[in-house]
Amino acid sequence: MKRIVLIGGGSGISSILKGLKLFNDFEIYSISTPTDDGGSTGKILKIYDDLIPLGDIRNCIASLAEDPILEQLLQYRFDRAELNTHALGNLILLALYKLSKNDINEFTEKIYKLFKIKGKALISCKKRGILVAKMNNGQIIKGETLINEFLDKNNTEIEEVFLEEIGENDVNNMALEAIRNSDLIIVGPGSIYSSIVSNFLVEPVLREYNNSKAIKIYIANIVNQPNECSKHLLSDYLKILKKYNIHIDHILVNNRSINDEIFKKYKQKDQRYRLIINDLNQKNVIEEDLLNDKEDLIRHDGIKVTKAVIKIIDRVKKISSKIR
Repeated sequence: MKRIVLIGGGSGISSILKGLKLFNDFEIYSISTPTDDGGSTGKILKIYDDLIPLGDIRNCIASLAEDPILEQLLQYRFDRAELNTHALGNLILLALYKLSKNDINEFTEKIYKLFKIKGKALISCKKRGILVAKMNNGQIIKGETLINEFLDKNNTEIEEVFLEEIGENDVNNMALEAIRNSDLIIVGPGSIYSSIVSNFLVEPVLREYNNSKAIKIYIANIVNQPNECSKHLLSDYLKILKKYNIHIDHILVNNRSINDEIFKKYKQKDQRYRLIINDLNQKNVIEEDLLNDKEDLIRHDGIKVTKAVIKIIDRVKKISSKIR
């Protein structure tokens, strides 16, 4: 059984997890960012400032659940009074974290035992961090939500991101161990700065990742996320990964066309939405049909992605056997 580690935001990688769990060849670990501060998670963090962000972990747990009722329960959102927009899963995880006396190891084990999920949902740090962005106009904005709001209202781009309130001693050792013992690491899909790069801003995570001999695959988004990055060329995203010293062996890109009506809805929401285009002619860039065509949203199909990943594993095996 191969150990596979996914690094990114919970919502970005949740569709991949749903596909992976259907294959018995993998021991699955997801690693989420410590910087999420929006929605239900953000409201809870304002009350419990000693808490880790829970939203991405919840998404991963729900995606790894074997029982669809558990997934629906964790993702259920209230719509009235003080509970409005809160996800039930976040409240359950809050209680579990407090029952674990804020101990990340005990918290993780309780999740695994209680939900009996097909894998482990981890966070890269034992405490929350603050994502800080320097814009190309020199302004400094702190916090994921505020960064997204600023980019929505201003014609600017992120020049650089870094973390505050996180040191090397704050790293989650379970996340490091998962990376250290991995056979395959998938980076993305997800928001390039807040979901992907933010995990690697934790120096021990980046060091363990780059020292790992695992196959490293980047799964490109299907469309850009205009409230974070307006770029739409694959090369632009690989440049960002390279800037933060995130080494990639193979890149998976969707080549299936998107339904015009669905994409029109996205454009009506924000004219800055654009399809990610593969502008590279490289052997390690692999184009496949990765699109989930059963939804009215632009999402990856986890089963298609898993099959594409297995092809890459088989290809690497063949090359290795020829070298030997």
